Amino acid sequence: MKKTALSVFRQLPERLNCAQSVLHAWQEHKGNAEEPIESFRPFGSGRAPDGRCGALHAAITLAPDQREDLERRFAEQVGATHCAILKKELKVPCEQSVATACDLLGSVSLQKTQSVRIALPWGSDDFCSHFGGASHFYLIEVESCTGQVLSHDLHSAPEHKPGAYPAWLARQEVNIVLAGGLGERALALLTRAGIQAYLIPADHLGSWENWIQEWKAGSLTKAEPGASGCTGHHDHSHDEEEHHHNDGCEKHS
Repeated sequence: MKKTALSVFRQLPERLNCAQSVLHAWQEHKGNAEEPIESFRPFGSGRAPDGRCGALHAAITLAPDQREDLERRFAEQVGATHCAILKKELKVPCEQSVATACDLLGSVSLQKTQSVRIALPWGSDDFCSHFGGASHFYLIEVESCTGQVLSHDLHSAPEHKPGAYPAWLARQEVNIVLAGGLGERALALLTRAGIQAYLIPADHLGSWENWIQEWKAGSLTKAEPGASGCTGHHDHSHDEEEHHHNDGCEKHS
């Protein structure tokens, strides 16, 4: 990103300022141009809010949920966050500020891509041990390297018909399913969609937070054809996804 930003910073014909250069590089990196470049014109030459460096201001505007981290890391690398201090006291070239802001913004983007979405079948108010009996799905965003939970939300399941659950989870960009058991057809459809399934043993009581950590640690068994955790008391055909509701939904504390 920084090479892209520096290639347009103060260069003719547009003569983009530091904030605009960072925005331009971000748009090239993300492949979109929703924010007009001209809208960042007022933030150059020390005119960003609170006297903040324009390059830093662009970065925190584009990644507002990472504001504190971006400000802290920017200050650590160039010495300050305010334009006047950087230019007059520390003599930091504006090109260095632009490059630093781009590097930090790029690292934030990379961190966001290094996450996985995990789905747990859910009943009316708790974990549903069988995939096909879920009335809801708990979707959990997890940082792939550390296992840190980034977000979690409960969603109503789609209309229950053959193939509906795997297709819906694929649209939600789910990568992993944790379930007590699931049918062969459901497992095949999940696999086809690039979604891996892991089994939570029936006697494995605990919270979903614990299951996330056990998945991260490699303690959960991956569901495979012929060993998907589906027992005979479930009424379904292996040629289609389960049609039952609520059975197999057990409370865990």
